[in-house]
Formats: sequence, structure tokens, C-alpha cells
Amino acid sequence: MSIESIIAATAVDPEMQSAIESIQSGVWAKHHPFYAVREELAVTPNSLLLRANKLIIPTRLRNETMTHAHKGHQGIVKTKQALRTKVWWPRIDRDAEEFIKHCHACQSLGHGDPPPPFQQHKLPSKPWDRLHMDFCGPFPTGETLFVVIDSYSKFPEVEIMKSTTVSAVTNRLDRIFAVHGIPTEIYSDNGPPFASDAVKKFMRNRGINHRLVTPYWPQANGEAESFMKPLGKAVKAAKMEGKDWKEKLHGFLLAYRTTPHCTTGVAPSQLLFNREVRTNMPTFVKEVDIDYKILHEQAKINTSEKQSKAQQYTDKRRRARKANIEVGMKVLVKQERKNKFSTVFDPTPLTVTKVNGTKITAARHDLTTTRNVSHFKRFYSKDESADEQECDDSASDVTDDEDNNEQPQDIPRRLTFKPELLNFGHNLGA
Repeated sequence: MSIESIIAATAVDPEMQSAIESIQSGVWAKHHPFYAVREELAVTPNSLLLRANKLIIPTRLRNETMTHAHKGHQGIVKTKQALRTKVWWPRIDRDAEEFIKHCHACQSLGHGDPPPPFQQHKLPSKPWDRLHMDFCGPFPTGETLFVVIDSYSKFPEVEIMKSTTVSAVTNRLDRIFAVHGIPTEIYSDNGPPFASDAVKKFMRNRGINHRLVTPYWPQANGEAESFMKPLGKAVKAAKMEGKDWKEKLHGFLLAYRTTPHCTTGVAPSQLLFNREVRTNMPTFVKEVDIDYKILHEQAKINTSEKQSKAQQYTDKRRRARKANIEVGMKVLVKQERKNKFSTVFDPTPLTVTKVNGTKITAARHDLTTTRNVSHFKRFYSKDESADEQECDDSASDVTDDEDNNEQPQDIPRRLTFKPELLNFGHNLGA
């Protein structure tokens, strides 16, 4: 971009010409976009407009200027710094942020939006009403652990399986149901064999509401996922000690089931069976009559308090924010990183077709995707940016962002200087 092109664009820019006239006459309208910095402005002999030692860029050249500053797709801070060292115009910070927000490459390569507020399942009203199931493994020896856990009592059932076929899974479920009864609903992931038609038929025949959680979002099946860590640790510890992990698994399950759970404050076996399960741990206190109605009420209170604290802590740590994605919006979806050239998000936008809480379905001609909202980010097109700019520029009361609005605390303010009038002609060849 040459000085001549800036001079030519300045000559036909109404805002710039108005500022030049105000500088020369000394009369300013208070609503003028340049009013807040009027003491720092000057005009060169060849009709360039300056703020201190920075060129003021006319409207039609601002996008081109930002394109130069954004070469290499540096972030917002560096792009602003590149602009501020040479040029200025009203709302330059906001324009730079909007320019980068609508950059297709930066949207595909950048981070996702802040995650939505943490959501937890409501505690069921009674034991063995809602279950969560998942697999742990397979292990190097070929076995896989099939985990079924009661959401109310946190009581786990674990089956050692050589096969995870539909028939093997449904057979183990029937075995578990024969002991505890048939639940109202079961949550699982979308992997095989849970998403199969045969499993759907199995659940339907037993009157079970089978809910498949959002793909690639294990938090939605959190009850089963949270149990995997202590379960895996017990198996690894047994192997490390040179013991048969299958035998030690039973001891782990007895200890886990009879130890007060960190969420409910009550042992899972007590909440499920309404009795204390005897272990080989010595005790001095004789058994006392327990009012299990009070125990269950206390467990519900404990669970509610724990969930509330966990949600507050998680939302604060992740800086959670309610997602602003609606049907009809263009979005990008996270993709698997296949190699070093892969982008974080698939660069080809999709259109949102369905919003169900935090579960989003989006589609384009060759793909329909359902994911948790945190896997999506809104896509901003260049056309949308131009429309927003036109709307914003029509406002008559816009003032200089740099001088009148609070700046982010982590970005230092740039220095300003009075115009060096004697150097204009020398520097610009006037």
C-alpha cells in the first residue's frame, strides 16, 4: 500500500475530510468520531491525516491494512500491535478483533469457544432406577470388564468378558437383572454393541428406556466413567504385585461397595440393600438399628450439595459460558487430528439443524454430525463481517474505543505522542 493510494482514498472519504476541515477551522462537533483525540491530530502538506506519528487510514483501505497486519495469522494481540505501531483510525481495536474473528483460517485452527455450564444428571428417586454401563479394556490378556453402576447408590456390578458381542452383553445384563431387578432406564455410549438394533430390541422388550449419550462426550455417562479410574487402578496394582487380578477384583469390589461413597456419604451396599454388609474388617461397635429412611434422605442431601459444589468449581475453572448456538447458524466441528497439517476444526462449515440442550446436530450435503455443543464453534463469514461493519458505522454516537473504553488488563496501553509537525514534510517527501 503506497502513500499515494492513502492520499487518494483520504480525498474521497467524507469522515476524513470532515476531520481535516475541523482541524483547520478549530471547530469540532462533539459526536465526531475523531473528537476524543482532536488534540493529537494534524494534517500534512500533501493532505494526509495523522494522529501523532501514525497515519490515519481511510475507510476503504482499512481491510487491506488489517490483511497486511494479519499476515502469518498471528493472534489478536500481535495483530493489534502491528497496526498500532504504524497506523490508527477510530475503533481500530474493535475492527481488528472483528477481522480476526471472521478469518476462516484462524477459526479452523484456533481454540474452541468456552465450554457450556456443567450439567449433571438429577439423582433418581430410588435405588436401581437408573443405571450407567460401559466397558473397561480390553486388557493385554484379552479380557474386557463390563461395568454397570447404579446412579442412586453408586453400587457397581463388574463382569469379566472375553467377548463384547450383543449376545454376550445381553446375557450378562439378564444375569444382573435376575439379582437386582429391571431398571427404568440405562445410559450408555454410542459404541458397539450398545447402539445396535439388537440391544435396542432387548431394552424395549424389558421396558427399559435406553439412552445413548452424545458421541465423543464421555462426561454424559459420568457415573460409569468416574468408576473406571479406581477400577483400573485396582487391576494395575494387582498386576504390579504379581497377583491374579481376577481374584483381587472381588476384594476390590467388596471394599468399594462397603465404603462410604464420597458423593452420598453412605456405602453403596447400604443404600441398595438397606442393610450393612459384613466384611472381614474387625469392628468393636455392635450393630445398631439404623433408620434407613433418614439415611436415604441424608444421602440425597449430601449428593445435592456435592453436585452443586462440583458444578460451581468446574464452571469457574473452565470459565464456562452458555453457548449461543441456534438452529440455522453456520458452525465448525472439531475433527480428529490425523497429522501435523490437520486443523483443529473441519474448515467446511455445517448448518445447525437441531438443538437439544447441549446436544447439537449439524449437517451439510455430505455429512450429518451430532456432538456436544463444546465440539462446535460458530462460524463467521466475511460477508457477515461486512454486514456488521455497515450496521456499526451507521451509528452516530460511536467514539474512540482506545480512549474511552476500558482495555483488557493483560494488554498494555500504547504510548501517545504529540504531533511532530516539523518532521512531516521530511518524512513523507512533501
